[in-house]
Amino acid sequence: MFDESSTRYYRRLDWILNHPEAEANDAQLVRRLRRLRELKAEARSLKG
Repeated sequence: MFDESSTRYYRRLDWILNHPEAEANDAQLVRRLRRLRELKAEARSLKG
């Protein structure tokens, strides 16, 4: 886990957040992380 690149980490995190089982396991955390992901994507789209 700690020996992977940041790109690999975020790809894995996205994969996890896109699965309903993750929300069933810890809904509050998954929703917060999804919201943060959406905010970052919006910020990137406004810059470019």
